[in-house]
Amino acid sequence: MKPDGGSLIGFGSGGPGGAVFRAFDPAAGAELEPGFASASPEDVERAVRLAAAAAPAWARLPAAERRRLLVRIAESLEAHVADLVPRAMRETGLPENRLKGEVARTAAQLRLYGEAAVQG
Repeated sequence: MKPDGGSLIGFGSGGPGGAVFRAFDPAAGAELEPGFASASPEDVERAVRLAAAAAPAWARLPAAERRRLLVRIAESLEAHVADLVPRAMRETGLPENRLKGEVARTAAQLRLYGEAAVQG
């Protein structure tokens, strides 16, 4: 899992967008690659359209299926911790254990939300 600078919109990518911004490594005093393209107005409109179109299907999705999806996202975060943490360390200057804890906390929250969906 490596950042490529593109936006994820629906099942595809956004266009090149507007201004490019870069993460900054405070320890090295340097910008990090890749640069990330700002979303264009067209990309934002497309994302809003896709989200609005998906909302009715999400609303009809049984709670157990919502939980399953949230758990899959949590598992994916946990599976990619070895990729996420080094990049986050470079971007934030935070220590490895703190960032691993952040990933674990986020995964736990996703599971909690999944359980809340089932319990109502």
